[in-house]
Amino acid sequence: DSTAAFIYDIGIYKDYRRKGYAKSALNLIEGVVSKLGVTSIGLHVFHQNSGALDLYNRLGYQVVSHNMCKVMST
Repeated sequence: DSTAAFIYDIGIYKDYRRKGYAKSALNLIEGVVSKLGVTSIGLHVFHQNSGALDLYNRLGYQVVSHNMCKVMST
């Protein structure tokens, strides 16, 4: 039996980035959902957001899919 949670949006104001707030928030979220019996947490991150990608990788998140988009000319 598995139960999943999904983080729909998380943001840190620009002046407060790279100070550990996102890491702390994610650790708190993990603690709360773990107590609820959640066995996995998902989230979406944009490919070009290298800071967020690095953080999520350090915290053990793994890529499980790729979304693709084609911009159509008008």
